[in-house]
Amino acid sequence: HPAFTVDNDFLMFVSDMPGGFGGKDLWYVSYDSKEDAFGSPVNFGPNVNSAGDEMFPNMRYDGALVYSSTGNGGMGGLDVFQATPGKGSMKFEKAVAMPYPINSSSDDHSLIYADNEDRGIFTSSRPGGKGKDDLYSFSLPEMEFNAFLEVGTDGQEPKT
Repeated sequence: HPAFTVDNDFLMFVSDMPGGFGGKDLWYVSYDSKEDAFGSPVNFGPNVNSAGDEMFPNMRYDGALVYSSTGNGGMGGLDVFQATPGKGSMKFEKAVAMPYPINSSSDDHSLIYADNEDRGIFTSSRPGGKGKDDLYSFSLPEMEFNAFLEVGTDGQEPKT
């Protein structure tokens, strides 16, 4: 399951080579386009990989890593996880399972975002489809935030 990062500087892939955390792990190699050469494989580490199988890596336009896993907890089978970028190149915060309806009790995988958008497609074997694995489209809801101010009666600035 190879996929390039958004900037094309790294190739992400799945392997069960020695040095992993479980069955299949996510790894990456640097890519030098001028030399047309790849570096040595590096494991994504425990914030991404588990004792289960990690598969189908992809990178969102904002640098978040999206993939599927049979480990790390979830709703059942393969679940879609997302890890936000951490400090340093190819470092990520602890991955979080995406909520229902992206994940279900069936196998959910291969999520791909449309360029610079909060919509895309993924594959699922959930009941009600046309076959074993079906494509589903999604659009994430727009987030709405409200700030509440506590207005002081003593002439001081309002507190948030």
